[in-house]
Amino acid sequence: MPRAVSLVSLADTVSEKSYRFSIDDNIRFFRDLALSRPASIFDNAYMALLYRLHERYETRFQLNVYYESERFTLAQMPDVYRSEWLANAGWLRLSFHARADRPADPYQSAGYAQVRGDCEAVHAELRRFAGEALMSGFTTLHFVTATREGCRALADCGYRGLIALCRTYDGAPRLSYYLDAEATQFLDQNGLARDPETGMIFVRNDLVLNALPAEEIRPRLDARLSSGRRADFLEVMIHEQYFYPDYSRCLPDFAARMETAILWLRENG
Repeated sequence: MPRAVSLVSLADTVSEKSYRFSIDDNIRFFRDLALSRPASIFDNAYMALLYRLHERYETRFQLNVYYESERFTLAQMPDVYRSEWLANAGWLRLSFHARADRPADPYQSAGYAQVRGDCEAVHAELRRFAGEALMSGFTTLHFVTATREGCRALADCGYRGLIALCRTYDGAPRLSYYLDAEATQFLDQNGLARDPETGMIFVRNDLVLNALPAEEIRPRLDARLSSGRRADFLEVMIHEQYFYPDYSRCLPDFAARMETAILWLRENG
């Protein structure tokens, strides 16, 4: 029987209302940059969107990154934009997400060596073409699952915290790494907590913007405030692939969804 997880709330450490905006599954825009070699990374349409939103709302973005996709790896990303990455390190962060989009749920039962190996492969390339200043101490693993040993590997790679979705299905915890049902519920109520055993901080995700109709974004965030859960710090997320018109589940209102969430977050904190 798995041993229980006992979390300690960090909710009282949040001194003022704030938010975090992360984007999962990033790889395609790197491939596009590598193939087209524009003068600036912000000549890329996806990166141009992030830049516009940052300029307009001062939003900072974290991009959680794959090592490879079909016919492309981060090793093919040129380092000619390194100075531009570094110049924008005040509002952009890069982090490890997974080796690739498939297989699904790659770290559900993975040990220390696999997680560390995949993580270090991504880190080596990010440091090469972007720089240490872009590296984040927080991330979201693909499918939001990992063993304790996998999380120890992430800690040894420099990660202090993980984003969790705090879902339960038929009473069983899902999308919360190795946290059990009680710990998942505790995190859902507190928003921010630490596992003293592994030292890992867990952050509750409050909304995945591509997972609901656009008209529900504001009501869902309103409900978060009125739910009784701690909500001084909120985390929202979207996935890169929904930006592209040739993706089968493309969201033509991708940019509008992001802006809707950012406006609400600014209005409420």
